[in-house]
Amino acid sequence: MTADETGQTPRKGLAIRGKIVVLVSLLVLLTGLTITYWIFSKFNDELMRNKLTEISAETRLYGNDFSKDMNELMRDVRFLKGTPPIQGIIRAKSNQGIDPFDGSPIEIWHDRLATIFSELLEAKPEYLQIRYIGLEDNGREIVRVDREGPGNSIQVVSMAELQQKGERDYFIEAMTLPQDQVYLSEIELNRERGEITRPYQPVIRAATPVYQENGDAFGIIIVNYDITHLISAEFNNDSDTHNTYISNARGEYLKHPDPSRVFRFEFGESSNALDDFPELAAILNAAHDEDSIHRSFEKDNRVISIR
Repeated sequence: MTADETGQTPRKGLAIRGKIVVLVSLLVLLTGLTITYWIFSKFNDELMRNKLTEISAETRLYGNDFSKDMNELMRDVRFLKGTPPIQGIIRAKSNQGIDPFDGSPIEIWHDRLATIFSELLEAKPEYLQIRYIGLEDNGREIVRVDREGPGNSIQVVSMAELQQKGERDYFIEAMTLPQDQVYLSEIELNRERGEITRPYQPVIRAATPVYQENGDAFGIIIVNYDITHLISAEFNNDSDTHNTYISNARGEYLKHPDPSRVFRFEFGESSNALDDFPELAAILNAAHDEDSIHRSFEKDNRVISIR
């Protein structure tokens, strides 16, 4: 019997061809998987780059907007210091309550300054209060206008309710500055008579020293700026793809997806970005001599942008 008659040789040929088909199929599948992985990897890299660009642009925009607001705040403080009642009050105070320049009683100068403060508060809803604080009597307020009237209306605080602020950090810091400098405080919760106001009002204070015509220090002009709208609205851009965090220079959270973690330093506790993102410490230390910081990077499939 021949091989053709038994069918053994054809079956062996079919087996070889089957193996070749399987091998080719495996190669095709492997090539397909390799190409798919390469495409996915390229797509993922491109997605990460696009997200990095997007978040970097957002943080740059928010940082620029915040800087713009702070520059405007400092300009307003300088403007207030240059208004006539500031020196009018000084002259009247050193002349038994009467301004020797135009004969105005000190009370008239108080009223004029209160009007200027009130008009600025009316024009700037984010300004909580404006004060003229003297060096005498442990930093007692001379004129104060705020939003603590009925229904948060603007009010001129009476003489009996004016407070001493000489021991507050912002007063001490501002009094050490030269004539044209403006002090910006850290962002913290607003306090009245030593107590944190409720609901919480995160504020930043801008203050500039006031000097008499003879060069002696007299006091400060200070504006309390409510930044709630920045933290709760403009910066409230959390989404399914990214979260926004804001901290002070020490890393303490001012904004966090978990509201219970913000401003803990005001209560003797700590909730710090440096604990959650240890890589920030090296960046902040390396950039301590820079006026501003803007870094963006990828780590553990996360895109992080710092401003």
